Amino acid sequence: MNTLDDLLGYDEPEPEPEAPTRPAPDTLWWWLAKSVLIAAVVSAPVWGIFRLFSVDVPFPLLVMLVLVARTLRAFLGWIAPQPLPHTLMRPSVELVSEDQAGGTAQDGLYLATSRWDSRLSWVKVHGEKGQFARTVQPRLVEIIDERLWLRHRVSRTGDPDKARPIVGEQLWTFITEPVSRNMTPREVAGLIALMEQI
Repeated sequence: MNTLDDLLGYDEPEPEPEAPTRPAPDTLWWWLAKSVLIAAVVSAPVWGIFRLFSVDVPFPLLVMLVLVARTLRAFLGWIAPQPLPHTLMRPSVELVSEDQAGGTAQDGLYLATSRWDSRLSWVKVHGEKGQFARTVQPRLVEIIDERLWLRHRVSRTGDPDKARPIVGEQLWTFITEPVSRNMTPREVAGLIALMEQI
């Protein structure tokens, strides 16, 4: 159990290990001279191949193309993103729940569906009559309200007279009255089909 001092205390964060530094960049003139020389050396065989096939391409144009490509590559290397800090590479144990700690990386859709699966299976396993009304029904009502607003720009709570005919009597009963028993999978499927028609 955590004490109040543990929760409100401030620990100095560990310093992150320094990323390996690159060697100091050459001066601009040295880099430019080296780039022009490399461009000329790379362009010469290309120019020779063009001449072999009787294609007349100016040699300075080839040198400029190679020089521009090298310059672009250098600029992209210069603005390359830095490596992620070590703290972001692997999730912290405090931030990961126990059921995810040993598992593989999962996306949000999987987590959302597994949360629904656990809620529905909990209702099925425990069989408590009011559990469905406390856990699943409010979430389904939220989805119905969202669909009403997105598709028809009608708020169920703000304008129930307009919302009721859009939703239909069966869904309206589900929304307004708590469910007294756990619904069967077939009933939930029928309910979802009605929700999709909104």
